[in-house]
Amino acid sequence: MPLADYLERKEPIVYVSTMEESRAEAEIQEYCDHRTPPMPLFRWSSTRGLERVRGAVVEPVTLAEDGDPRQQAQAPLLPVLRYAVSQCKEDGLFILKDVHQFLRSGSGYNPTVALTVRALREAFYELRALNKARKIVLLCPEVIIPPDLEKELRAEFGKAAQLEFFQSNHEGALIDKIGALAEAKFDGLVVNGGALTHTSVALRDALAGSGLRAVEVHISNVHSREEFRHTSLTAPVCAAVICGLGSQAYPAAVRFLLQD
Repeated sequence: MPLADYLERKEPIVYVSTMEESRAEAEIQEYCDHRTPPMPLFRWSSTRGLERVRGAVVEPVTLAEDGDPRQQAQAPLLPVLRYAVSQCKEDGLFILKDVHQFLRSGSGYNPTVALTVRALREAFYELRALNKARKIVLLCPEVIIPPDLEKELRAEFGKAAQLEFFQSNHEGALIDKIGALAEAKFDGLVVNGGALTHTSVALRDALAGSGLRAVEVHISNVHSREEFRHTSLTAPVCAAVICGLGSQAYPAAVRFLLQD
């Protein structure tokens, strides 16, 4: 599905994971410029700060210093998110880059992650109430498993199964993890291989050789996207494939694995 189609939907926050940030930004800018009237576009990154983009003109934006300075020191995205919500309420689209670094919690409680997740949740509900195609786009080179998704899965299935979560954008790390899960005698695996689904013979071989009952999941409906995504190298060695259910694909896959 083209990126513009996702931008047309009324979901207030869209998470775009890509290594081609410039291409994604160009598509988003084209979408904004071709609206009638053109939609204001803002973007933020950890290196360039906050900017407003008007065609080829890029202007820095200075944020007013309000709110709790201690919280802002812990979570630098807080004032940016507040500004993003205010602009999207008016009529705008906001690109936030590098957000993944504020969602990587590691072990134990992390105040930066907790504050950032809370701010994103509040922004989601404020913008959803508008019921319009104004949104915040999280543009990142990698997907960090949202803490709320992990909590949801643990709350629903924690007593029925031992769950372990792992995320990596590196093929070798995924293959090593599959081997480790097999050695640890896990019974099943939910795998979202992203683009590797369509290209990685090594990932297919790892799944086939692991003996794990695997379910392949995709958040989007891959069959409505580019033709090259219609073929999965890993699907033939999986017990099932789930696509197009959004984040609900993960609970659905776990339920399937727990049936037997």
